[in-house]
Amino acid sequence: MESIRATYSASTNLPLDEFAERMAVAQTIGLKELDLDQLEFPEETRREVKACIANASWRPTGARQKKGEAPAAEAGPPQVFELDYPIGVFDRTGGLGQLLAVVAGQLTAYVDALRLRLIDLDLPRTILKRFRGPRFGNVGIRRQLGRNADRGPLLGVIMRPNLGLRPAQYADIAFEIAAGGADFIKDDEKFSNPAYCPYEERVPLVLEKLAAAKKVSGRQTLYIVNATARANEIPRTIRKLKKMGAGAILLPGFCVGLALVEGIVRTGFGLPIYCHRAGYATLARSSDFGIDTFVLTKLLRLAGADMFSVGMIGGVNAANQQDVRMHYRAATCEWGKIMSSLPISTAGMHPGTVPHNLRVYGPDIALFGGAGVHGHPEGTRAGVVAMRQAIDAALQGERLVVAQQNKRELRSALGKWGELDAGEDVPRRIE
Repeated sequence: MESIRATYSASTNLPLDEFAERMAVAQTIGLKELDLDQLEFPEETRREVKACIANASWRPTGARQKKGEAPAAEAGPPQVFELDYPIGVFDRTGGLGQLLAVVAGQLTAYVDALRLRLIDLDLPRTILKRFRGPRFGNVGIRRQLGRNADRGPLLGVIMRPNLGLRPAQYADIAFEIAAGGADFIKDDEKFSNPAYCPYEERVPLVLEKLAAAKKVSGRQTLYIVNATARANEIPRTIRKLKKMGAGAILLPGFCVGLALVEGIVRTGFGLPIYCHRAGYATLARSSDFGIDTFVLTKLLRLAGADMFSVGMIGGVNAANQQDVRMHYRAATCEWGKIMSSLPISTAGMHPGTVPHNLRVYGPDIALFGGAGVHGHPEGTRAGVVAMRQAIDAALQGERLVVAQQNKRELRSALGKWGELDAGEDVPRRIE
C-alpha cells in the first residue's frame, strides 16, 4: 500500500515503540482502537477507519527506556522512528495545508515528548502528482534573463536601506545596482507598499531606470517586487504588479502560509515567485522541537516557489556545509515532474564569501547580497562590480588575493570585509 513516510527524531518519557504507536493513532484517527471498537459502527466502518491509522516503525539510535521506568528528568539521545501515513488519509484537494496538519500538526503538543522533530518527508508518486511545483523554476527564470544556456552563478542585490526611501531615491539605487551588472533587484521582505513609497510610483520609476541601466551593463535585470498583503488582497496585488511590468514577486511563505503560496501558483499569474524564508527559524532552529530546514525546503518546492534561499556559509544565519548541501539537493534534485527551483545563497554575502560558497554549491546558484554590496567603500555600483569580479575569479580558479591586484573594486571590498577562510564555518556579521 502506498503511503507518505514521515521520519521523526524524538526523546520521550515512554519506550520509543509505544510513543510511536500512540502518535500514529493521534495523528490520524485520534481514537484508540479499543475505544473505536466500543462505538456502534458497522464492522466495515471500523475496518475503514482502522485502515487510516499510520504504521509505525523505528530504528533506535540510543538506549531505549523500558516500560515501567520512571520518566526521564532530562531528554536522552534522540532516536529515530517513521510513520507511514496511508494515502487515503489525504484529500485530493487538501494540498500542503492538510499535509502539514497530519504530519506535523502536533509536534510540540505531546506531553510525553521531551524532543520531537520532523526530519524528513517522502511522498509517493500518487501524492507527488497532486502538486504542481514551480511554474518557472531555475530554467524558466534563466530564460527570462536571456541566459537560457548559461548555468553559471546569477547575482542578485537586496535593496538597502530597506525602509524609508522615497520612489525616486529607490529608483536611483536600482539604477546603480543594474548598471553594475546584477541579474536581480529584490525588495526586502519587510517592505511592500508603504504610503511613502507606493507601488504606483515606485515600480514604474524602477523599471524605467532598469531599461536605462541595460544600455550600460548589457544585462537584463529582473525586479522582484514584494507582494505581501492581506491574504484576500494578494491576488489583486499580483495582478496589479504584473500589469505594471514587475519581473517577479516576493512572498514570505512561512509568514503568509505555504498553502496560500500553493494556491497563488496554481492560479497562475504568470510571474515567478521568490519565496522568502522569513519565519522559518521559528519552526526549524530549535534542536528539540519543530521541522528540519531540509523538510521546509522540500515544502517550498512543493508549494511552487520558483526561487528561495538554501542558506550560505559564513553568513549571518546559522548554517553548516552538510545542511546547506542537503537544502541545495532538495531544491534541485529530480523529483517526479516537479521542476527544480533556483537555489539562492544569501544572508551576509559579500565578495569575500563568494569563492567558498561556490565551492560548496557549484556554479548553478544565485548569490544575493545586501549590506555586503551597498556597504562597499566606493558605493553600490562598485559593490556589484566587486561581486562580479569575485564570481569570475572563483570560476577561473583564481584566488581573490591574486585577482584583487588589478581589480580596484574587489580590492576595496576585501580591504573592508576580508575573505572567508575555507575552514571557517561560523556566522559572520557585516557591519
